[in-house]
Amino acid sequence: MRREKTAEQQEQVQLRQEGKTTTELLKQACRDANASVEVGNDTNTKLSKQGEQMSSMSNTLDNIEYELKVSDRIMKGMSSWGGMVSSWFTSAPKAPKESKVEVVKQERQRRPQETKPAKPAPLEKKSSPVNEDRDEDDRLLDALHNDLKIMKSQAKTQREVIKEQNTKLDELVKKNEAVTQHMRSTDRKVRQML
Repeated sequence: MRREKTAEQQEQVQLRQEGKTTTELLKQACRDANASVEVGNDTNTKLSKQGEQMSSMSNTLDNIEYELKVSDRIMKGMSSWGGMVSSWFTSAPKAPKESKVEVVKQERQRRPQETKPAKPAPLEKKSSPVNEDRDEDDRLLDALHNDLKIMKSQAKTQREVIKEQNTKLDELVKKNEAVTQHMRSTDRKVRQML
């Protein structure tokens, strides 16, 4: 009888030690997952700010293009009588829409919500230490699972935002090239007038 109790007690001690090792590993995994969720939040915030910067650059390029068109019209009127008369009968260039505010608002609405890492639920007291270890392991596994779902969602959002920003970046490059060409053309016209 005594040997059975001793064997049973040794088995429980061994299970507790193995359980603690598992519990410690799960706690570390939860800490790592929490840190990853925080990094994902920071990344989403930075991506959102980059989107706002791209929108601002686009608006700046639109304003430069508008100013160049106004300059072209003024130079046309200064270059000859025909140009002056022509500018009387043609409409002035249209100012770009101040879409910066709208774009920034849209960016903020689309900004991924910061997600908080899952925290393990409080452990309810049970009678057996082995059951307590299992309950704590279950609780940690649930928290880890929730963090992994958050990270998956963050990754999907980041992929979509980056894809959208690549498109914006291509548009910015094209706008910049067009503005640069227009600026060179206007510079040539000014040099000819002088």
